[in-house]
Amino acid sequence: MITDSLQNSIAESDYEKFEGAWEEFTKNMIYQWKEYQRFWLEMDIPKFIVKYEDLIEKPEETLGKLIEFVLQVDSIKGTKVEKLISQTCKTYKGPYKTRPWGGEANKQFKKYSDVQKKYVLEVAKDEMEKLGYMGQFGESNETKFIEEQNSKNMKMSLNQAN
Repeated sequence: MITDSLQNSIAESDYEKFEGAWEEFTKNMIYQWKEYQRFWLEMDIPKFIVKYEDLIEKPEETLGKLIEFVLQVDSIKGTKVEKLISQTCKTYKGPYKTRPWGGEANKQFKKYSDVQKKYVLEVAKDEMEKLGYMGQFGESNETKFIEEQNSKNMKMSLNQAN
């Protein structure tokens, strides 16, 4: 089931052929995903939350905010860094565009059965709501949590630096 690589995938027909293994794999992975998210969200250190989906859908804005956090500045508007990010985002397609899933966010979720989707919600609904992943379940992806956390962590980072 596991290809041991982010560059490889299994054949479409294998999802049905190995349905039981696919469901078991999903159960294990969502539990690990939840624990990973909780570990970092509960860590009392300055951190900046970046979602893969945001890097794909709005790379300039996401990278700009990340750089502002790293440099501990209010804005990079009008700077050389902003120009470099803009130029890079216009020309660089990223490594994920060449992968079997084409860089599309949450593409594998379409292959989940109703049983798998139910299990995902049972295990990780709180984390999914906080991080804006409820769109797959027909709910709003909107969340203020990430913005609030990043703002709080920027202030924490600035205080620790002084």
